[in-house]
Amino acid sequence: MKILTPNNRIKTWSDILGDADTVDGLHASATATANKLLALDANAKLPASITGDADTVDGKHASNTANNVPVLDASALLPLAQIPDTLTGKSADQVDGYHAGNSSGQVAVNNGTVNTNLNADMVDGKHASELGGMTVTFYTASSTTCHIAPQTYFTDIPDVSCSVPVQPGDTVVAICQMTAWGSQTSTSGYQYRMAIGSSTGQILDKGYWREGIVLMHSLTVETSGTLSVRPQFQAISGWSSSESQNEFLLVLRFR
Repeated sequence: MKILTPNNRIKTWSDILGDADTVDGLHASATATANKLLALDANAKLPASITGDADTVDGKHASNTANNVPVLDASALLPLAQIPDTLTGKSADQVDGYHAGNSSGQVAVNNGTVNTNLNADMVDGKHASELGGMTVTFYTASSTTCHIAPQTYFTDIPDVSCSVPVQPGDTVVAICQMTAWGSQTSTSGYQYRMAIGSSTGQILDKGYWREGIVLMHSLTVETSGTLSVRPQFQAISGWSSSESQNEFLLVLRFR
């Protein structure tokens, strides 16, 4: 069959339905070729990869440098140094929808500030005042002088005492270390003890030989006031005198 065209030229169907030379000025090709149209294969698919390298993503190049898209490392992870601050938690606006802070409804910040609504009112049903909390106050005194007691009754060792203010319920513990001896040969002619106010501790018997001793005493206070805490010594009747030196007194008040 032949068709008469307007210019009176005779065209066959093969002339009309045959291959066009170009489409929009581009030639066709069965393989991926630059500047050519790629034809579908027998499976009606493009016979070439269309996942090749893009030059940029949203205008950003791929690189582990500033203002670029970070690249995964050999473990398929983002290098920590390349993760933006907003992804490392350094400046995230929220965590699970909550802001960081020390107020109600915020993620607590461990900065020493009291966190509202995070302080327990009680522990095991008890308030803090019921848990037996206490403070300890220290007092000290010392002397290097050689002290002598010729009396046959207890007397305070000079220069070694502490004045401790107390109130009912306080506990006072006194410890005194010193070097003790007597001026005349005896196995037990000299005595030492600790005094807290008018309360005195256990008597320690000493002989003539010079050696270190430790005196201790404690007292639970019933009335307010100020207690004098000091070591004492005496010579037993028939002996010359008791002596001491290098005293160090430590007093602890528990409240």
